[in-house]
Amino acid sequence: MEVTVRKAEKEDASQLSDLFVEFTGAPSDITAMRETIELISKRPEYYVAVACEQERVVGTAMGIICRDLCGDGRPFMLIENVVVAQSYHGEGIGKRLMNELEQFGRENRCKYVILVSEADRTDSHHFYESLGYPSGEEVGFKKKLDE
Repeated sequence: MEVTVRKAEKEDASQLSDLFVEFTGAPSDITAMRETIELISKRPEYYVAVACEQERVVGTAMGIICRDLCGDGRPFMLIENVVVAQSYHGEGIGKRLMNELEQFGRENRCKYVILVSEADRTDSHHFYESLGYPSGEEVGFKKKLDE
């Protein structure tokens, strides 16, 4: 299996939507997703990575560089939407996506990475811990707006 990692393109929207349906159970607005991918692809602080086996998108993750006012003003990176197709779990794709985003963070001088995982996703927690993200050091909070 040869998997490549690259930046997402608006043409990936339909396959990304399929991944997110598998992950969340809810469909995405593909037109809005295409517009968003096109918009953020022009912004250097965003990186939406996709892992592809040939032409099939089998994983994705998004990194966003955020400016920080504290300390030396170096930015930090927020990681969101880390998804690998269930049939590809255990193949190293999630690790490759995370490594790609961490490299993006290093290139942008980020001092740390933040990510949030739902409390009941223990397999995801073990995955992140295996990549060096310690659990229990910080407490994360997430408030949904406009529900």
